[in-house]
Amino acid sequence: MVDRESRVFLVAVGVVALLVGAGQVTGLTEGRRLFGLFVFVGVGILGPQLYLAATGEGPPYARVRTGLLLGLLFVGGAYALTPPGERTLLLGAAGLLALALAVSEGLRVRATAG
Repeated sequence: MVDRESRVFLVAVGVVALLVGAGQVTGLTEGRRLFGLFVFVGVGILGPQLYLAATGEGPPYARVRTGLLLGLLFVGGAYALTPPGERTLLLGAAGLLALALAVSEGLRVRATAG
C-alpha cells in the first residue's frame, strides 16, 4: 500500500507535468526557459514539503528545511545553464529561498530555546 507521503509527491509530479504541458500548449513558455524550473521547484519540491509540514507528517522544520535546500540546489545548478539575461531572476529566486531558509532556521532555534 502506498503511504500518504508518496501520494502527495506523486500528485505534485502530476501537477508539474500538467502545468509544464499546459505552458507548452498555450505558448506561455515561449522564450521563458525558467518557467519549468520554477514550476518544478515551487510545485514539485516546495509544495509537498510545505503541505506535509502543515499537516503534521514528520517534523515540520525538517520538512521546510529539506524543501528549501533542495530548491536552492536546483536553482543553483541551473545557474550555469541560464542565459545571462535571465540570471538576475534566478539569483533573485535563490536569494528568496536563502532568506526563507534563514528565517525558518531562526524560528526553529527560537522555538527550541525556550
